[in-house]
Amino acid sequence: LIRDVARDPSKTKIYTGSIVTINSILLIAAVCGLVVCLKSFNYGDQIIACALIFGASSFFGCITGSIRSVFAAYKKMDVPALLEVIGAVLLLVFIYYTAKKTGGVVDIFLCYLLSSFFIFLVSSIFFIKYFSLPVLTLNIRFLSDLMKKGLPFFMISAVAIILFRIDQVMLSKMVKSSELGMYGSAYTLFEVIIAFLPMLIMSSSFPVLSGLYKSDTRAMSNLYNSLLKYFFLFGAPISIGTMLLGHEIIITIYGPEYAEAGNILSILGSGIWIFFLSLLMSWTLTAMDKQRMVFIASLIAMIINIILNIFAIRLYGAYGAAGTTVLCEVCQVVIYIPLLLKITNVQNVITTSVKILLSSLAMLAFILFIKNDFQINNLIGLFGTVIGSAIIYLGVSAIIKTFNKAEIKILLKY
Repeated sequence: LIRDVARDPSKTKIYTGSIVTINSILLIAAVCGLVVCLKSFNYGDQIIACALIFGASSFFGCITGSIRSVFAAYKKMDVPALLEVIGAVLLLVFIYYTAKKTGGVVDIFLCYLLSSFFIFLVSSIFFIKYFSLPVLTLNIRFLSDLMKKGLPFFMISAVAIILFRIDQVMLSKMVKSSELGMYGSAYTLFEVIIAFLPMLIMSSSFPVLSGLYKSDTRAMSNLYNSLLKYFFLFGAPISIGTMLLGHEIIITIYGPEYAEAGNILSILGSGIWIFFLSLLMSWTLTAMDKQRMVFIASLIAMIINIILNIFAIRLYGAYGAAGTTVLCEVCQVVIYIPLLLKITNVQNVITTSVKILLSSLAMLAFILFIKNDFQINNLIGLFGTVIGSAIIYLGVSAIIKTFNKAEIKILLKY
């Protein structure tokens, strides 16, 4: 929806109505399938009730997602951002109130349903205000066409879910539950870190990349190279900081009893910059109608992940799973690089990499100095270290002119 509407806004009404129709049908089928699976594995009524409630919540979330996609295609990112904030605040308030009233698990799931329903209403009002009420359609030929277009995206998503979740499934069968808990706590923070900033940037950049690919490939190449530079520029210090401060981050957030998860977070943190680049490259290839190559890369990484985890988890437990996760993402980036060489300014990448390395070394030295001379065991200490590291990194980057006004203008323009 984002890609095609960004290229041709006249498709807004038919695409939105059709995709809402498809999503509704698929989601109902998915929830029914989930309930059958839960029943066949003899899960209790409470879990089945939670699944049904979450399914209803996802139904409203799917429609809201389609509406957000239209705003993204029109580059009106303020509305999706506002909806995200409202949804997060509402969910937090509902869960806090429910927890205070000693609500059970089902009540917690009802909080998701209430917040998603409210956001659905708000997003619908915004959509009607800016566009018009989408018409649900049962045009079989058009729906079939959309399903064919969407199939590669579905396959990419399915493989990505397995790729990012199979390690936890395998850990649950091969190690103690306490070790799985340590890995899960570290992985949750890792997911938040790799998703927030790059997804925020790509949500607004993807429709622009899609439009420029059809109208001005040179401008698209310039935008991609600017994004590549800044994803690396921000990904490198976040990766180094998480790797060096993994232990302190875990203790500050979860408490000393989760200290072992700090080492796992450090391993995962070492690959954050790789995940940043992988996200940018996969979205750019999708904007270039090369989503099949993204699927192939993801499939190869998934197969490697499963094979390596069989041995790594047996030998090293959660540490092995964390190392495998990073290694598989490296494999994906290696596959993506040749596919994007035509639009990549290689000389610029090399020059930027050297400058970022120098800034990163300065920041690394500062963090090691703080860790050796001071004890970072609370939120204030951790926050102060992060701020100090950021100042040094950006300061050195400014001195050696890693970034310039022209590139920033390109990003702000789009």
